[in-house]
Amino acid sequence: METLLQKDSLTVKEIQAARARAWYAANKERAKLNHEKYYKEHKDKIRSDAKEWQNNNKERFINLKAQYRDAHKKEISVYTKKYNNINKKELSHKKKVYRDGNREKLQLSYKLFMDNNPEKSKEYYLNGRDKKRAYGKKYYRENKEKVLTYAKKYRAEHVAKRRNYSIKYKQENPDVVTRSSHNRRARKIKATIEKFSVSEIYERDRWICGLCGKKVNKALKHPHPQSASLDHIIPLSKGGDHSRANTQLAHLRCNIKTNTGGIKQTRLF
Repeated sequence: METLLQKDSLTVKEIQAARARAWYAANKERAKLNHEKYYKEHKDKIRSDAKEWQNNNKERFINLKAQYRDAHKKEISVYTKKYNNINKKELSHKKKVYRDGNREKLQLSYKLFMDNNPEKSKEYYLNGRDKKRAYGKKYYRENKEKVLTYAKKYRAEHVAKRRNYSIKYKQENPDVVTRSSHNRRARKIKATIEKFSVSEIYERDRWICGLCGKKVNKALKHPHPQSASLDHIIPLSKGGDHSRANTQLAHLRCNIKTNTGGIKQTRLF
């Protein structure tokens, strides 16, 4: 009698749900096979319905997803690792296809994130820099021919693009380009290299040419003869260092003149 009263107090839906749970508990394997079969036969419809429901219930879906993740962190982690290991090649191929088809979109998204999260982006860069470099070196050693072939092919197919990028980069980053050029020259002859920027030297010398003693116009750009240039007091070719103590600001014309036989003055401290 008590069981009948309890049964009567339940709704039809609750009774059906209870029966379904009882049947599922007793027939797990069979239920799993039925679900897999049904999903394969109605895959597109299930996905379409799910997507439609998600779009119509965005906030609820996000909350449910967050709740599920918080409640099943370990299970999700184990399942994800297992799935990634089993489907490594397929996932790698899918990622490559997506990257190739959405390169500009990804670059823009990455740039926006970095611009909006400067502290986080700096931390991410510093934490991953060494790991990324080590991986790059290892990959290059193991795939040298492949990397060189790809690089050669890319250069040949993107000549104009690379030239335009190079011109734009040099215009936007003159200090970086000049520093890189001086460092490369110093490395070639195994000279001592000190890390500093050319603008630091220009400011230190108060925009006065160390060779002729006249003012250097900040507004003039290379290759104007009166534009600013970095002069090595003892030339790199004669054993000089690439250091703050061995460099000074000079007009481009004065710098070229001393390099072609003129008399070089040293800056007084």
